[in-house]
Formats: sequence, structure tokens, C-alpha cells
Amino acid sequence: VNTSVPSFGYQHVDPAAAIWTAGFTGPTHSQLVIQDTASDDQADWQVLPQAVTSWETPDDTTYVFHLHENLMFHNIQPAFGRQATSEDVKFSLDRISTKEPQFFRQHEFADMTVETPDDYTMVLKFPARQAPFWNRITTYGTVILPKEMAETEGVLLTGGDPFSGTGPFIHDEWEIGEKFRVVKNPDYFKPGLPYLDAVDGVTLTNRDTQWVQFIAKNVDTLRRITTRDYVVAARETEGATVHTRVKMNSMWIVFHTEHPPFGDQRVRYAMSLATPRQEIVDVGHRGEDFGLM
Repeated sequence: VNTSVPSFGYQHVDPAAAIWTAGFTGPTHSQLVIQDTASDDQADWQVLPQAVTSWETPDDTTYVFHLHENLMFHNIQPAFGRQATSEDVKFSLDRISTKEPQFFRQHEFADMTVETPDDYTMVLKFPARQAPFWNRITTYGTVILPKEMAETEGVLLTGGDPFSGTGPFIHDEWEIGEKFRVVKNPDYFKPGLPYLDAVDGVTLTNRDTQWVQFIAKNVDTLRRITTRDYVVAARETEGATVHTRVKMNSMWIVFHTEHPPFGDQRVRYAMSLATPRQEIVDVGHRGEDFGLM
């Protein structure tokens, strides 16, 4: 399969320092849980297990995940085919919180502690409730990395050297901002998957170029065609199949609480009550999501 992915001007491929790294880690690295973006019911948003068998929330600030016991890293550097454990998960989440400016996601799990009572159990604890937790844990950049990558802590991954994940595909080739090739993982823990032998991807600079290449049948799939005109055109294109996705996104207003009157909790609460949420959805987002996968 030949696919096209948009160029976001990435200068690195480090999942711990980016939110949308699907082009690099999406096919090759597992997340604990994922968002159900393929639901036919646009209202039926769910969190689904990927690298875990189950999870529970014993209280409002604790999340307990249970890792698959047959989850194996690819037989390439640096893990070379060994079994993935809870220590890899802990390393991966802790790395997101690296105290360096380039790791701009560090605030997302900064107050979290990760306990590993055994090889397959992770206990995530926060000092207070975390409303955006499920959004953060299901973003493409929150993937399981091998703990052997400890020497990269504080250093961005800027090269194209493949490194082992636990996903359905294995990196075969990668040129950042140019192209990539991934091949089928014969040891994937989900029997019968993946269906494809390989995926070749090319990074195109803008939406117009992607669309022209798709219409010319030079690429088989497009990702993240989000403008209304292209969505309508895709739905009217003979032979094209359009998949819309259901996804949770966090949107927020940030207050500088050291500047009056925003230090007063009552003021912030009043502004929350006055925010026309449904009008924002209806007007700002046209009442629906036009994102395409």
C-alpha cells in the first residue's frame, strides 16, 4: 500500500516531545490504550485496549493497567526481540516529563508517579483529578519505548535510525520529512494481524499536492484531509472510501492567576458557566468533525 502523510515541519521524530508522531510511531509502536477512531457511530467515542488486557480506576486519581504478557519488541536495536514489561512503560511515560525545553509535553504527566508491582502491572497515580488524562494517554506520541533508550533522555531523536517497538509493523526505511517504509511484524501479539505485508509512505508538503497525487492514483490513501472542500470532494470521488473519525480533543482557556481578577476562583467559575460550549461546536466546528483518516 502506498500512502501519503502531510508535512508538519517536524525537525525530529521523538514521540516524547511531540503529540502527532503517527507517521513515525503509529504503525510501529504500541500505546497502552487508543481512541476508537473507526466507530461507525459518531457519538460512540470509546477508549480501547491496545498493549493492555484491561485497566481499572480504584479511585479518582489512580489508574491501574495490565500489560499483555506476550508483547514483544521487534528484533532490531535496541531491544532485539525481548519481551516488553512494565519497566518499559514507566520509562516511556517518565521520559515525556523530561525537564528540557524541547520536551514540551512535560507538564502532561509531571505530577504523576508510576509504580510497577510486577512485570505486567503499571499503577499511575496523580495528586489530584486529571480531566485530560484519557486524551493525553491516547495521543499517538504516548507510545511504549524500550528502556534501553535511556541514554536518549534529554536528547531529542532527530535521526532516521529505526528503533524497536511492539507494533504491527517494523521500520525498514525512514527519511524524516521525505518517505518511510514499514514491513509486517511476524511476531505481532495479535494473531492474524497485520493484514498488509508493507506500507510505503511519502511526505507531501501541502493538502493540494496530496489531493493531486491521490486523484492521479499515485498514492492509495490520504491522512488528515481536514478541509471541508476536500472532504466533500473525496465523498464524491468514484472508487474512494472515506473514513471519518471520532476523537476527543482538549480545548481550554488559560488564566494568569497572578493577575486580578483571575486569581479569584469565583471569577473563573463564572466564566466557565458563561462559556457557550454548544455554540462553539455549532459555529466554530460546523457541528461536526470533518477530519478524514
